[in-house]
Amino acid sequence: MIIDLFISCVMDQFYPETAKNVVKILNMAGVDVEYNPEQTCCGKFAYKSGFVEEAKELGEKFLHDFPNDRTVVGVNASCVGYIKTHYKDLFYNTASHLEYKRLVANIYELTDFLVNKINFLNFGAEFNHRVVYQDTCCSLRELGLKDEGYDRSGYRLGYGKGFYDRYFSKPGISTVGLIYSDFLADRLPHG
Repeated sequence: MIIDLFISCVMDQFYPETAKNVVKILNMAGVDVEYNPEQTCCGKFAYKSGFVEEAKELGEKFLHDFPNDRTVVGVNASCVGYIKTHYKDLFYNTASHLEYKRLVANIYELTDFLVNKINFLNFGAEFNHRVVYQDTCCSLRELGLKDEGYDRSGYRLGYGKGFYDRYFSKPGISTVGLIYSDFLADRLPHG
């Protein structure tokens, strides 16, 4: 399977190594990755700041950056959620309407793609420690993802090295995680 990889503008600018690791993860799952270096921004920041016309302009570019029927996998749940829920506000009944519908039907957040689209759960890795995992509001609210990230034993599905991973690894930091019990998977495969 070949997918198009969507790397958000924030990840592209500040965390390019994470983007490279996402390619490795997808390759480990048997997925070939195409990356369009012309992609820039989906327009979320402009839209959320009230600049609707600028967001539409960025959205049209985004639609042209992913012009085929291949699956698009994005790492940022916030951007994927924005595309799935707000592009309809920008492109309904416009010249870009069909392109928008095609993209929305084919775009997935990374864990959604791995768990729900291709059912790839076991990378043969093991991390025998408890971790705190915080769902993003966009994962829950806009994408409906809740069981894809962690299980009742504290195992986490994800690439790590984000802000919380670095912050909580500092000496003297204690962590407590509070989550709703129905947000847990019974078990994620590991090792």
